[in-house]
Amino acid sequence: MQRSDVGEHRREVVGKSLVSRLVIDRPPVRLAVYLIAALALLLLAQNALLALTAEPLRLALTPKSGTLSIDGQQLAFPLSETPTAIYFAAPDPLTREFQIDGTDSANNFSLDPDYLAHIAATPYYRFQTWMRDSSSYSAWRDVRLSNGSSGSTQSDGSVLITLAGAGASSVSATLLRPETPSHVYLRCGGDTCGEIVVNRNDRYVLARDLTPTGAAFNEQRMYFPESARPFVAEVLYLLVEVALWSLGLLILALALQGFLALCASLAKGVSVSSWRRLDTEFRRRLARRIPGWLQRVMYDRWDGLALVTVLASFAYVLWVAVVEYQGQPHILDASAYLFQAKIFASGRLSASAPGDLNAFQGPFMVVKGGRWFAQYPPMTSLLLAVGIVLHAPWLVEPLLGTLALWGIFRLGRYFYSGWVAWLAVLLGALSPFYTYLAASYMSHTVALFFSVYFLLSLVRFTREWRWYDLALAALFAVGLLLTRELSAVVIGVAATAYLFGSQWRTLRERIVSLWPAGVVAGAIIFGGLALYLLYNLLQTGGALVSPRTLFFPGDRYGFGQGIGFYGQHTFAAGMVILDQLLTILMIDLYGWPFYLTLALLPLSFLRRDAGTRWDIFCALLLVLLCGAQAGYFYHGIYLGPRYLFETLPFLLLLTARGITGLAATLTGIMRALGQKGMSRRLAVAASGLLLAGLLACNLFYYSPRQAHLYQDYTGLPATITVDARAFYGFHPQNAIVLTNNWYIYNYILWPLNDPTLRGATVYAYAPVPDAVQRLHREYPGRVLYMAQVAPDGAVTFLRV
Repeated sequence: MQRSDVGEHRREVVGKSLVSRLVIDRPPVRLAVYLIAALALLLLAQNALLALTAEPLRLALTPKSGTLSIDGQQLAFPLSETPTAIYFAAPDPLTREFQIDGTDSANNFSLDPDYLAHIAATPYYRFQTWMRDSSSYSAWRDVRLSNGSSGSTQSDGSVLITLAGAGASSVSATLLRPETPSHVYLRCGGDTCGEIVVNRNDRYVLARDLTPTGAAFNEQRMYFPESARPFVAEVLYLLVEVALWSLGLLILALALQGFLALCASLAKGVSVSSWRRLDTEFRRRLARRIPGWLQRVMYDRWDGLALVTVLASFAYVLWVAVVEYQGQPHILDASAYLFQAKIFASGRLSASAPGDLNAFQGPFMVVKGGRWFAQYPPMTSLLLAVGIVLHAPWLVEPLLGTLALWGIFRLGRYFYSGWVAWLAVLLGALSPFYTYLAASYMSHTVALFFSVYFLLSLVRFTREWRWYDLALAALFAVGLLLTRELSAVVIGVAATAYLFGSQWRTLRERIVSLWPAGVVAGAIIFGGLALYLLYNLLQTGGALVSPRTLFFPGDRYGFGQGIGFYGQHTFAAGMVILDQLLTILMIDLYGWPFYLTLALLPLSFLRRDAGTRWDIFCALLLVLLCGAQAGYFYHGIYLGPRYLFETLPFLLLLTARGITGLAATLTGIMRALGQKGMSRRLAVAASGLLLAGLLACNLFYYSPRQAHLYQDYTGLPATITVDARAFYGFHPQNAIVLTNNWYIYNYILWPLNDPTLRGATVYAYAPVPDAVQRLHREYPGRVLYMAQVAPDGAVTFLRV
């Protein structure tokens, strides 16, 4: 080989070796390539999905009529006047379905515009607005006439189209990310003469004429939505954003770790070995100041540390139940649960229906054959009845929620480690979603309790194969069935299939010794089903007819006509519900900045170890429980996304696992770079600082705001102010307290009644004078008091 050929060969070999070292062998470059590739793919997916969320709209107008084409449907409507302009109104920038502080304009109507205007200029609010890209919600894009000319954009983002002449005209537009109700106004000269409303939350599109004073007539409406594409895209868009912010957290942690490593190397020239000596000395001095039992709790006994955390959480939840909720139900469903519990506590399944039902009928109560009972399965009310007998019904659900938290800790110890399990419990204890729902009278805390201990018993059985663990699992499954049927089906079937499937070989080998356990568990399950059907039979007269169906036949699961109070339920509407549930979950779960709430979940899959199968197990149940909600016609958002409360174990465990996964990944990167001495400490410090920053968002903003919002809570819309304590403290003997306000009666007064309506104080609804006179005739020996509520909420009682 000639000299020149040898040189060229060397350069080629060196070149290949260099490329190999940079791209393949060098972890920093390989990591950078992976991160850039993932970032590019996610950004492409984000842009594509954002475009798919657009809802095309076309409006064809003639002098006497109009036709709106949207959602693959057409809505024709008459016009009393010929429009001269069309105004596509921009949404209020401060009004979201769910806002930064957990308030909403969709269901509870708790959103406070004055408060939001006050904080709108703060860095934290502006950061969250930028993070969510709030300007893209319900935004009009590509508004133009059929001749291609576009309208004039106003300063607030609204678009005005001026129509030329009195002939036919056509306007097209796209509605990006439909969320809050969107409005299109038809203008006739200087007046607004018509309106088109697109409302995804209330499931309609309408068109109507308006008088100069704003009165509506000639209204036409149709169901919305039918087409699922924009709303599937919105759900996927949220998930891709979570993945993007998850990637951002990883990059931020790497930068923070690098900064900490730099500080460690520059701090007075101290070497790694010196840092170790300092750390050892610090631990030794700290140990002298901390009692031995506390050291064991901190370093060894995760059970003790978890117990302290759970008890502290119990104290706080109990304070919310007694002080902020006044020990009373403030939600229509909760009132029905408590009223049915009073019936059970009296030793009966139902009460006698009142003669004047209009004066005493409460929410979600069924009247059949002269009997009065709630529409819900019996377990929640049965447990609350125990509290009523003990004169402390407000204690039941905080106690069950605390036991559920402890069960989540035990699951975490089975799945992962004491550190991960305790971290999950800490996250749960600090979760506003958990705290304020666990303090209520709703069924979701009861369902969480049964779900957790069903899973714990089933996991124990597949590990230790003890017959009584399977029997306990069956017992808790029955409890869940008698509390929330959908959760029982999803969790019961999915968890059993996964755990038994993963242990199929062992199960097959032990089949001979385990069949008695299977018989016992089967007997418990069939006994529970029999109890469920028997309760239906005794209440409704038909084993397959539930009280819920008797109360409202449209209240059933699935898609199609005649379902729900919107008249039908579509897959597109199911995607709207899933989007709403995920949105409020990301606000209310931890009180962290929006997408960061779930951004730690993908990080739990950064490593592969013995816990990976449990990561998959938790993720599977999380996805199934969330996805199952799309089949129900109503989102049920009250005290957070309560229909997702049974996902709490999986959310908490995967979040904790994501934090430790992030620390393990950072440690691996540092060691790959040859920085082995301080790698683990720096990784834990970087991950801990990120977690501390997230927790600070909750502790310094969200939780204090929640405490303020729930102070003297009534459950009423923000537009209704009333001092509920005045009602709770007014108990005249042999009297009837009346109100003419439907909200006050159903949310505050009705659950105070004795089911027999023979208590010292009876509470009734009397909207008109005739109703007052009728009650006076029916209860001649009682004194009647009419509650008067002042504009500031002060309550006085006027003797009638």
